[in-house]
Amino acid sequence: MTSVELENKYLNRIKRVGSLLLLKSEDAIQLLDDCAKVKVRFLGVEAFRLFENEGVQPSMDYSNISFGKIEEHDGKLEVTSFQREINSAWNGNSAIFENTKKLIQEGAANGYSWFEVSIEDSATGELLFFRSADNL
Repeated sequence: MTSVELENKYLNRIKRVGSLLLLKSEDAIQLLDDCAKVKVRFLGVEAFRLFENEGVQPSMDYSNISFGKIEEHDGKLEVTSFQREINSAWNGNSAIFENTKKLIQEGAANGYSWFEVSIEDSATGELLFFRSADNL
């Protein structure tokens, strides 16, 4: 399976809420299983609770993605990078997919049943699903 085929397999399961592209927890887990078989770069997941009025609530506890890095330089905090990547505590984890599936299951058990799964196409550097967001 190619990254494009992987993306196409899940596009019709995506729920777009504002700028978020969310999958139900079961679909997110299945996507992780498929990611392990495709040449892509897994960047992490972010958990959300959806409300009937289309409101969303993110959860830091059931997420393993980082969107930037802040460091202190000369007594001042500075943003030194701003990009999606797996949280440093998870970086280098040899069981990343299995541990992320457990994180998703725990989040779903606590009411966070929607997940944004960030995956980068290794060949193009584009984020899967986001590059096709106009079609959702």
